[in-house]
Amino acid sequence: MVFSILQKSVLPLVLFGFLFSCGFIEASSTSDKQLVVYYFHTNKRCKTCRNLENYAKESLQKNFSQQLGEGTIRWEVVNIDKSGNEHFVEEYGLFSSSIVLVKMKGNQPGQWKNLSRIWSLVKNKKAYMDYIHENIESFY
Repeated sequence: MVFSILQKSVLPLVLFGFLFSCGFIEASSTSDKQLVVYYFHTNKRCKTCRNLENYAKESLQKNFSQQLGEGTIRWEVVNIDKSGNEHFVEEYGLFSSSIVLVKMKGNQPGQWKNLSRIWSLVKNKKAYMDYIHENIESFY
C-alpha cells in the first residue's frame, strides 16, 4: 500500500528529474525577459528607410543572435499604413519610420522606447548599428 502511494507520487518526479538532467526535457524558453524590436514604416519607402530597417536587423543578428533564436528578443517589421496597424501610431507617437523597443509582460506591451536618433545616424552605418546595439543592451 505505501509502495503504491510512493510509486504514484514520487516516481513521476524521479522520472522527470532524470529526463531533465539527461537533456530530454529542456527548461521552458519562456522568460520574464521579453523584448520586441519593432521597425515601423509606411507604404512609401526610400533608400534611407530601407537602410534604417536593414542596419537595425543586421545589428540584431550580429549582437543578439542567441536571444533571437531563443525568442526572448523578437524582430517585427510593421507597415503602419496597413489596416489594423493604426493603433501603433498613437501608442508610440510615430510620425515616420521608427525603431521602437517594447518590453513585454506576458503578451501585453509594457515599457517602451522610441530610438529617435536613427535618422541622424543612418548615414554612418557603424554608428547606427552601435546605437541600436547599445540601446537594446541597456533596455533589455
